[in-house]
Amino acid sequence: MSGSLEQSSAPCPATVLVVDDEPVIRLDVCAALAEHGYRTVDAADGTEALREFRAASPALLVTDIYMPGLDGLALIMQLRRDGVRIPIIAISGDLMNYDVLDLALKLGADAAVEKPFAMQEMVSMVDSLLGAPPPCRGAR
Repeated sequence: MSGSLEQSSAPCPATVLVVDDEPVIRLDVCAALAEHGYRTVDAADGTEALREFRAASPALLVTDIYMPGLDGLALIMQLRRDGVRIPIIAISGDLMNYDVLDLALKLGADAAVEKPFAMQEMVSMVDSLLGAPPPCRGAR
């Protein structure tokens, strides 16, 4: 047998870009999504997210709102202004200002989730926004 790779008939899993300046949250969301078959790419702020977005062409974006530099609201506005139409989930742990998640929705986010959230809730929301769970479980 030659060293060729087997071709899979299943479509490639969707890529999700996860943006949060808190490494634990970012990595936990990535791990939960990867465990459910999604490919993940992560970024610590909006500027890094724009670079990763261009490189990875994700099917969905999860972004924190409050981050240093380019924050989540500015990231959402930039992507929508550029004509990007992928689903966006905004997340925020700022319990003092509930209006920020409403503003994210008005600026073009498709869903908004308050931190802390259950990882299964995030996975279910991603599944719902993308239409179905990914066909290839365990892809990284």
